[in-house]
Amino acid sequence: MKKIFASLLVASAITFGLGQLTAGPALAAHASKGNPGGKKCSPGGYKQGKCVVVPASGTYGIGVATTTIQLQGKGSALTKNSQVTVWPVKVKHSPKGMQTFKVFVTGKVSPLKLTKPGKIYRYDVATSTWVRVKSITKTGIYGVVYNK
Repeated sequence: MKKIFASLLVASAITFGLGQLTAGPALAAHASKGNPGGKKCSPGGYKQGKCVVVPASGTYGIGVATTTIQLQGKGSALTKNSQVTVWPVKVKHSPKGMQTFKVFVTGKVSPLKLTKPGKIYRYDVATSTWVRVKSITKTGIYGVVYNK
């Protein structure tokens, strides 16, 4: 029940998020292939969503469709089987050159960092502002500006 409510809450935030966000059409969910240990996860019905199951050890990566964003994290016994889902979103009036996306995390994850030099920002929906962060550790709307 909590998962269904959380999914509805996320969908509502994207759809009704102060008129600042738009997302692609929701389509039938499908399982990702090639996850560690045969575990499957779903991109939550988003056509351009990507999902990964965190491994028990080693590094893992995930990219955001239609962007050049590549994120990398480390798996551990504490974070194994958690899921990270990402999909592109458009945030009105975002800074020039910023690529924006949504991250949905289930369970605990180690910090997700960029694979190329750049800056990560988290969008504060309440104030419609961008806040600089060093890494991604929780569900939210993020933007990336790569160093030139």
